[in-house]
Amino acid sequence: MLDAREAAAIVEVERQQSRYVQAVDAGEGDAAAALFTPDGVFEGAVESPLEGRDAIRDFFTRRELVSPPRRHHVTSMDAQLDPDGVVRATTYLQVVGLGGLTAGYYHDEFEHVDGEWLFRRKHLYVEIFKG
Repeated sequence: MLDAREAAAIVEVERQQSRYVQAVDAGEGDAAAALFTPDGVFEGAVESPLEGRDAIRDFFTRRELVSPPRRHHVTSMDAQLDPDGVVRATTYLQVVGLGGLTAGYYHDEFEHVDGEWLFRRKHLYVEIFKG
């Protein structure tokens, strides 16, 4: 059974996941990067991990990621607050748009910083790509 602290943390990371995909779909690199810790890492979308907010922002403002339109759909999040104070979550992902279909999942680590849960590490695992 979840205690109130863990339940509140899980609700907030689910909201952060929604904010993340909305920012990415809108091409708002600043908003997407702001959801990461200053030293946050995003990996799996390109060959080398993107480290830090600047690299993450630059990646998500690239024109080829903004157009053609696409929508990220995230679902079936399984999250838990671990004893080390980190929320770890796995979430299914489907991206649909004019450019094709991508499906897979995210494995995320969230850290509580200045009153909000931020991505410390986001790892994308692509299982299906049809473009």
